Amino acid sequence: MEITLTLNGKKLTRMVEADTVLLDFLRKEGCYSVKRGCETSNCGLCTVFLDEKPVLSCSVLAARADGRTVTTLEGLQEEAAEFGAFIAEHVVYMNGETGYKISEYYEGARNSDPRDWDDVARCMALVEKLHDSKLHVDYSFDIRERITFYEALCRGYEKKLFEDYPEVKSHMTTLLDRLDHLNRPKVLSHIDSVCDNFLFLPDGDLRLIDWEYSGMSDPLIDVSMCAIYSYYNDFEVEKLIKLYLHREPTSEERFVYYAYIALGGFLWCLWASTALWNTARIVSGSAPSTPSVCGS
Repeated sequence: MEITLTLNGKKLTRMVEADTVLLDFLRKEGCYSVKRGCETSNCGLCTVFLDEKPVLSCSVLAARADGRTVTTLEGLQEEAAEFGAFIAEHVVYMNGETGYKISEYYEGARNSDPRDWDDVARCMALVEKLHDSKLHVDYSFDIRERITFYEALCRGYEKKLFEDYPEVKSHMTTLLDRLDHLNRPKVLSHIDSVCDNFLFLPDGDLRLIDWEYSGMSDPLIDVSMCAIYSYYNDFEVEKLIKLYLHREPTSEERFVYYAYIALGGFLWCLWASTALWNTARIVSGSAPSTPSVCGS
């Protein structure tokens, strides 16, 4: 069958088989940034934009792109450079091996105020712009993997976390399994989108800093993380998601949002506990029996 589409700004017409998936079609056209990873539609490495909406190209037939616009990383190089220049802080030095980074100091800058809804609206608009940027990186933030990592550091101390730890962990696993089954598209996300990481500059510009956890993920995770560390009540949590979406969330979106609030709280509880125990060992002079959380 014949299809006509716009690929990275160029219109083209091709013959495809009815069962050709979009991923294979795009790689045949030289779009090698689109990768086949997990074979189960979970990793997000094959994400592309179909009419400006993220889709998993491994689970979409090429025929569905007929008459539509497809954008891959190859079509975003110049846009990506321009985007990064105004959304993030200016990095003066970065060592990829040690992780050491020096950023420009912004004299007179202030953190966003989670109680000022004008501030919050601007922060959510910046997060939305990040999610809509079509930028793609090879790393995916896997919250299940991070929970497992910090649990390993806490091994032997689970009972000191909280009395019903096994029960809570069981609930978290249920949430993770349900999220996996939803198979939602991933976009570049900040992950640590707490109010202190939004800087308002004296000239009115807004910057998002501290990108160490960033990667491909469900975009709603950024809204959830913002809600957690803003210490919002039920009304404010609902207000935040509506502010980001500009509408009422669907039942699926509401589930994903609250699931990541629960999972984020659980993850950072493990992180903080590990950091606390390592600090206590250092102060007491005993050697850590588990790796340090610092820099992880």
